[in-house]
Amino acid sequence: MRCWDALAREFLDSKEVFNRYQKQFSRSVHQCCVPNAIPTIFSHLCCNHATSHHLTFSLISKYLTAFTAHNHKLTTLIGAGGKGGAARTYAIDRDCCQYFIRASAANPSITKFLLISAIASRRKPAPWWTTSSEIEAYKKQINEVLPDYYKAKNAADETLTVLGEEREGFEYVILRPGVLSDDEETGKVRLGRTSVKGSVSRGDVAEVSVRLLERGGFKGWLDLIGAEDGEGGSVQDEIERCIKEGVDTREGEDLEDMRKNVNAK
Repeated sequence: MRCWDALAREFLDSKEVFNRYQKQFSRSVHQCCVPNAIPTIFSHLCCNHATSHHLTFSLISKYLTAFTAHNHKLTTLIGAGGKGGAARTYAIDRDCCQYFIRASAANPSITKFLLISAIASRRKPAPWWTTSSEIEAYKKQINEVLPDYYKAKNAADETLTVLGEEREGFEYVILRPGVLSDDEETGKVRLGRTSVKGSVSRGDVAEVSVRLLERGGFKGWLDLIGAEDGEGGSVQDEIERCIKEGVDTREGEDLEDMRKNVNAK
């Protein structure tokens, strides 16, 4: 068993979900030939029976130190997916994520950190969501459908953003997919300033994640949905376009407010 298998299984009880993501990410890593790109994998965040006593900062720091001795890229996919009640949502999507973020930012061996978030995880509507239906969809998600989930996601996203901006030579990526589906991977996506309404397969999320780590040269937020109606392109083309255009979907969010929120904790 490889080291990231052992680490992930210690935190995950959902073997079925873990195996699904392990297969997708392993395939993408192999195709990209990224050495040590993903030493640690946690299933998209479906720790179905994880409880807060598993998720201590000291334990996570210990594992990161042990497993990054010869690896310099970390991908962490952590979350409860809004399932299991508010307590578990905050324990996984906020607290555990923040533990990993803080421990990683303090570990000089870790130079890349990719976090899977959610497209509506932000304090206010994105400036490019200009239609009333997009604004309504955003508000419904954060206020009615999964309010605790988005509060937890916001807290984790802001922690990584603040610490990532403060540390020189640390590439952080917050990848923000729309509704996740179990459809087949297509290899075609829309990346960057997308609509808040849209879905994307988990396989395509995995592919974009690995390609971003392989490519490097990006720091910030990227929204992600599947290609549709002639909009979008191949994963690699979309990544190159976003890097060339300097896209960062943190646009519209206040970094100083984030710093106040993070430093207040």
